Amino acid sequence: TSSWFVVSDLISWQDNVTLIKNSTNTANKLLTTNIGLLLGAGKKWQNNKYEFNWEAGVIQATSTISSANPTILYQQSSVPVTGAYSAPGMYFKTWSESVQLGMSFPMMIRKGDWKVPEGYRFENATRFSAGLLLQSKFKVGPLFLRTRIGKQFPNPSLLWSLGLIYDF
Repeated sequence: TSSWFVVSDLISWQDNVTLIKNSTNTANKLLTTNIGLLLGAGKKWQNNKYEFNWEAGVIQATSTISSANPTILYQQSSVPVTGAYSAPGMYFKTWSESVQLGMSFPMMIRKGDWKVPEGYRFENATRFSAGLLLQSKFKVGPLFLRTRIGKQFPNPSLLWSLGLIYDF
């Protein structure tokens, strides 16, 4: 059988961003830590043992960005980050249909509204990443509580999310 669903996740990840000094072409690595909301929808196909799904959505987050190099003093907080997200995924039903475990293969594109200091430019200010997340969902009344954690490449840390899914 197939059906549609909507999802809302609290999501967090880190990105490396490169700030280039125009006069010398010197590259400075910056680290962003992002947390925000993912709102999406998807379609799932399931039988008595497995669920396969595809979802897509938008991300609205805030970022704290700072230099990994102590010689460059650059820091901002509460910077808006917007993006889009898409992922195929699957679950297998465990001892109960209320508890499901699986994985997804997310792809994300996003852009931060960081201020560019005079005499500098950002290299690849729009970021793309893809990866593998382990995920679980637990039925709670008419909703599913979803948790996910995994690696997005080339991000320096794990991506995690916690959210709610409503099936139609």
